[in-house]
Amino acid sequence: MSYDYDDEPYRILWIAIVAGATWGAVDISLGQWLRYRDNPTVVTVEKDFRSWTFAFPAVTVCVGNKTDAAKVQAAIKSLWNLQPSDEQYAYYHRFVVEVVNSNLTHIEVFQKYAEDKTLDVDLFKLAVDVMPPLNMKTTWSSALSGRSAKWTPVMTEAGPCYATNSAVIVHCWTTYSLAIVDIDLSKIDKNETKDYPFTCKYDDDCYGGFEISARHDFNIHSPFDVADILTKPTPVFPTLKMKMLLSVTEAVCGAGVQDLSVRRRACLYIDEPTEDNKQVYSSNMCRRTCRYRLAMKLCKCKPYYYFYEEGPACSAAGMACLARSAGALVNPACACPLPCLNAVFNELLVDNKFWTKGQPALYGDVRLTVQAPRTRYTREIVFHFQDLVVSFGGAAGLFLGASFLSFIEIFYFILERFSTLCFKPTNSNIVATSKAESDVQMPTLSYESLRIDQLTRILENRHQYRTIKARRNVSNQISYIVAK
Repeated sequence: MSYDYDDEPYRILWIAIVAGATWGAVDISLGQWLRYRDNPTVVTVEKDFRSWTFAFPAVTVCVGNKTDAAKVQAAIKSLWNLQPSDEQYAYYHRFVVEVVNSNLTHIEVFQKYAEDKTLDVDLFKLAVDVMPPLNMKTTWSSALSGRSAKWTPVMTEAGPCYATNSAVIVHCWTTYSLAIVDIDLSKIDKNETKDYPFTCKYDDDCYGGFEISARHDFNIHSPFDVADILTKPTPVFPTLKMKMLLSVTEAVCGAGVQDLSVRRRACLYIDEPTEDNKQVYSSNMCRRTCRYRLAMKLCKCKPYYYFYEEGPACSAAGMACLARSAGALVNPACACPLPCLNAVFNELLVDNKFWTKGQPALYGDVRLTVQAPRTRYTREIVFHFQDLVVSFGGAAGLFLGASFLSFIEIFYFILERFSTLCFKPTNSNIVATSKAESDVQMPTLSYESLRIDQLTRILENRHQYRTIKARRNVSNQISYIVAK
């Protein structure tokens, strides 16, 4: 059986086969391209814990009473020109103490001051002016010996507090700052914080001790973040001796991840703020921004905790307005990108002892010990550009039987056809070319070339003569035999 491949059915069949193969190659290649563009990373679990260093937590401490008596007296004198002996002094003193000791989850105290126009003062400046000093003795384990704990005053959503061991950020090797830089209340001295965050190894005894003489609230959090108002603080007061064992779960990134775009790695580094008025990014700073925006939407002013944001600051009346929506303000609908670097600390064991007699009863202390982790999460690149090229080649080879050279040949063929169609010579050009060729004289041959040509002709004639003569002899012999 024979097939005529010029028939129309066979042409349609082969066109359909080639089109289907092309569609398959393009579909698979497009899927690989989308994976390379949108999701080239994967989060893996590492187990090589003996070679790691892990971070000690950042600690934010808020004094139980956030006012200093002498500073409160000076502030009332400055703002309302009142002395302790004046009749109205107690009213303004109560206002200052209650306002400064409030926090974002308990701002209902402002409602009873909403109608008093004499209280329309700068609440942020008031809270900072009456902020008490931090009287705390800090000790570190031998693994952290020689480290200096610099307590930086910060403005949290619980009011003015102090923080230490915040992660160091160097922007483009020129600008030095901390993870708390957007909420700090004093100039950062890089010589005092150059070792932050403190780190330990698997075999180290990693702990920090903090001794206080009055109630303090401790908030333990990631050194790459700030304290969050939704995290319940740990109160420590005189007579209490607390030992707290912490676990840590870290998330880090492998080589090359930071070079990817934010969309491709699906996370943000701490030095990649999402707003122009911020210097850092962290999950809790993102949530603070969401609360600030909701406050501006609800009452057209910002709580004094967000002094670094734009917009008018809330007065006592503005804070009273926010108190009516306190639940929504604390838990706004907010979508924050994941941080690329993070450390989550959880309590494993808390041992409390109380001393009611003697010198130990005058002080309270807490000892934070971090248990060395055995696992951590690492974001790695699993689909590089080389993998994309290989996947393209595999799809083309499977469906089209083509290689890189095949595509070059196809491109060359298309380019050649395009140039032939676009630059095809006209009839006048052809006639002019033919006339020009006819006018061209043959080049003059040299003497040696002529002699060689003559000798060649002589040899060819001689060869032809011998051939004719041989044929005649054969013919004569045949004639003689036939006649005989």
